[in-house]
Amino acid sequence: MQTFKDSSVYRLSPETIEIKKEIEIFLSLYLIIGFQVQEYPENYPFEISSRLLSLFNVKPHITHLIKQFDEQSIRYCSLIVPYCQLQPPGSGLVFSMNRHTKSVIDMDFTDDQIVLISLSDRIVVINMNTIKAVLDIKLPTLDEPYLNSTTLPEVFDIYGNDEIKTKSSSRDNNDDYKKYLFLVNSLHHIYLVSAHENIKFERSSTVGYLTVEILHKKNAFCVIAELNGNYVECWNVVRNQLFDRIDFSKSRIKNVLCVPTYSMTVTVLLDGTMHFHSITDWTKSSFVHRGSIQAGSHVDLVVADEEMLIITFDATITIDFALIGLKQFHDSEQLLSDNQILKTLIVFDPPIGPKPIKSIILPDKEAHEGYDSHSNLPLFIAKTNDCLFVVHNCNKKNISYVRINGRFDFVSTHAKNPHTIYAARGGIIELHKWKCCESEKDDNKNYHKYQLYISIDISASSVTSIKASSESGKYVLFCETRTERNVEV
Repeated sequence: MQTFKDSSVYRLSPETIEIKKEIEIFLSLYLIIGFQVQEYPENYPFEISSRLLSLFNVKPHITHLIKQFDEQSIRYCSLIVPYCQLQPPGSGLVFSMNRHTKSVIDMDFTDDQIVLISLSDRIVVINMNTIKAVLDIKLPTLDEPYLNSTTLPEVFDIYGNDEIKTKSSSRDNNDDYKKYLFLVNSLHHIYLVSAHENIKFERSSTVGYLTVEILHKKNAFCVIAELNGNYVECWNVVRNQLFDRIDFSKSRIKNVLCVPTYSMTVTVLLDGTMHFHSITDWTKSSFVHRGSIQAGSHVDLVVADEEMLIITFDATITIDFALIGLKQFHDSEQLLSDNQILKTLIVFDPPIGPKPIKSIILPDKEAHEGYDSHSNLPLFIAKTNDCLFVVHNCNKKNISYVRINGRFDFVSTHAKNPHTIYAARGGIIELHKWKCCESEKDDNKNYHKYQLYISIDISASSVTSIKASSESGKYVLFCETRTERNVEV
C-alpha cells in the first residue's frame, strides 16, 4: 500500500492521476475501518458511505460507490456514524487494537519494519501493511509479568564454516509468520516459543535474571546472567546448546551489555571493573577477552549503542559522561589494558543535573540516514527527574546539549526526524522539536532552543511504551496499561 502511494505520477494522464487520488483515499479509509469491517462485514456499506459522504458528487468513483450502496444495501443506509470524515475527530488515530487482556509490557518491529510484535501475557503479531493481527500466541502462565520479547524471524545453524538457513520471513505470506520464534522472559523464567506455542528453550532461576539479551539474531545466541551472580552464559537457544561461560571470581556482576555490531559483551562489575569480550570465530565455542578498565565504584549507568559505550557517574563525580569507542577493541589483535583504551571525558558548563540521571535513551540510527555530518545529530538523551538533555555534536565542533524541561515517564526519538522527540507523562504524549543554531557572533558558540509542537491526550491510562516505525516515519505506536490494554497507531 505504501509503495502504491509513493509511486510516481510521471507521464500519467490527468484522469489517471485523479483515479489514483481516489484509490489513496480509499486505502486510507481501510486503515481506519479495516479491522472493524473484518469483524463485522455486514457494517461495510454504512461505514464506507457515511465516512465518504462529504465527497459525494465531488469524486466520481466514490460517488458511484455510494450510489451502489444506496441501491443495493438500502436496509443499512439509515445507519450513519456520528462523524462523516476520514479519521476520528480531533486526532490522527488510524488503528486501535485491544486483543491484550493484561498490560502491554513491550513492543517492537521486525528488522524490515513491517511487522509489529506486542507482549503482555501473550504475543500479538500485527502486519502493519494490512493492520491485521496475523498471530495471537498464548504464553506459559506465570505468577509474575513477562518483561521482554525478542523476535527471531531468521535463524541460522552453524555447521563447520557454513551457515545454513533454517528459518525465513516474508512480508506477504501468513504461513511465513508461523516460522517466527519468540524469546520471552520474566524475572525468573526464560522461554523460546514458536508461533505454534511450542517451547523450544526453557530456563528458570530462583534468584532471578539480571540480563536476558540476544547477542546475534541469525545464530540465535542469547546472553544470560543472574542477579548478584558472578558468571555470564551464552546459549544457542534454537539448538539448546551452551556456547560459552565467562566466570568473574573477584566481584559480583552489576550489568551485562550486548553489542551485536561487534559480537561483543561488556560486563560491568560492582567494583567498577568493566570487561570486554567478543566472538571472533563462530565455529569456536569461546569468547575472546579484548580488554578491561577500572572505572571506579562511582559508576552509575552504563549503556552501549552500536559504536560506543556511554558511562554516567553519581553526584560525587563532576564528570557528566565518559565515552569509550568500541571499534578499538574490534580492531586490536591484542588484549588492551586500561591505559591503552581511549576514553573521552565530558564536563559541561553548566553541568547536567541535578543527578542522578535516571535513564539514557539512544536515538534511532536509521533516523540519521540522509543527514550530513553538520546536522547536529543527537548522540543520546539523558533523562533526569525534572528534564531531558539532548546531547549532540554542535556542527562537529564540540559536544553540547539542549535542555527540555518537564517530568516524563517515557521518551523516544522520531523515526525519521532526529530533531523531534516524543515524551509521555501519564496518558499524555508531547512532541518536542529542538534546534542547535550557530551564533551570529563570531565566537564559535552555538545556541539551542526547543518548542512544544503538539500535545496529545491519549486517555486516562498511562502510556507504557512509544515506538515509531522507521519504514515510513508516519506511524507512532502508543501502548497503554491499567484500565486499557491497547496498541494505538
